[in-house]
Amino acid sequence: MWDTVSPLVEPKKARHLCVLDQTKVLILAEEILDHDGVYPLNDQALIDLEGSGVHLLIERGNQLLGYAHYHDSVAQIMVAPLERRHGIATDLLTHIHLIDPHADLWAFGNLDGAQGFCAHYGFSPVRELLVMTRHMDEIPQPVPHDLVVSSFQPEDLEDLVLLNSRAFQFHPEQGALTIDDFKTRISTQWFDATGLIVARDSQETMVGFIWTKIDQDIGEIYVVAVDPDYHGLGIGRVLLNEGFIHLGNMGVATVRLWVESDNTSAIVLYQRSGFTAARHDVRYRMKETGT
Repeated sequence: MWDTVSPLVEPKKARHLCVLDQTKVLILAEEILDHDGVYPLNDQALIDLEGSGVHLLIERGNQLLGYAHYHDSVAQIMVAPLERRHGIATDLLTHIHLIDPHADLWAFGNLDGAQGFCAHYGFSPVRELLVMTRHMDEIPQPVPHDLVVSSFQPEDLEDLVLLNSRAFQFHPEQGALTIDDFKTRISTQWFDATGLIVARDSQETMVGFIWTKIDQDIGEIYVVAVDPDYHGLGIGRVLLNEGFIHLGNMGVATVRLWVESDNTSAIVLYQRSGFTAARHDVRYRMKETGT
């Protein structure tokens, strides 16, 4: 199920991809989505296409056969479906480990081939994200509450970032986002300020927010955050419902989200809101020698 070993191929390495190479990566990602049923890159990789991280490309002429993205100790590797089991993923992994010998790997969908590849090279799971989906049969009615709910405004940004860091203080990626990181995401093509909904209490203190997006006609609950001091008051349920109303009004029929597989309280909330498990995304780490 994994690549056979081949003579080492020297990939093209870049920190900034030209527009042509960005297009090649996106075309290959869509080809893999059609074949595997799972998109092979996450938001961080897509953001980095325009100027961050490390990018490795293996080509034959003008055809992109394989691509790897590395950022902040973790890599994502994708190979064209008809070019698999020819050592391309192995070559990309080898060059990733020249950059960072301890780099982790993401396996989106945790497909059999990815599991076999990771096991073959001594990786084991260290983190699991549960992808959950629900169908929007009808647009829900507003839930009664005492919060002031509104769409994002630029003056909300500082409070939003502070609340995010408090809500996700134990999250390795979300909790580390800075104002510049938020500005980068806000500048993306998919951003819609009406889909970023903030909640304040009667004292005008921001107590939570929900960030939604639409990707290829599928609605996504991108982030749900509640200030830890306000947990247990039903704010998460209110925000989730507001997100459903927004996505429903946008004509979305299916909604998805990602949640840590060990976040039991959040999973229960989502299950009560009609979500069911669809797949798992797994982060793998190379086993320490002697373990």
